[in-house]
Amino acid sequence: IEYKKSAYLEDDLQIKSFVDSTSKTSFLMNQSIFKDEELIVVAKIHLVFVNEIFKPVKIPEKILSEFKPYTSSS
Repeated sequence: IEYKKSAYLEDDLQIKSFVDSTSKTSFLMNQSIFKDEELIVVAKIHLVFVNEIFKPVKIPEKILSEFKPYTSSS
């Protein structure tokens, strides 16, 4: 996470997120937060699907299809 400027309680913020890439078991997401159209935070998020013993597992097809509209290649 890269914090560029502060935000305060009750500020109106716009959050934009998209899936940058996927693998069989994970998503790499980018997120930007804006205050009054000024970029104040940039984040890269790595989400990994795991089972009950925390072993990576294949992303369910239903979830992959739901996230498809939010990928950077769409």
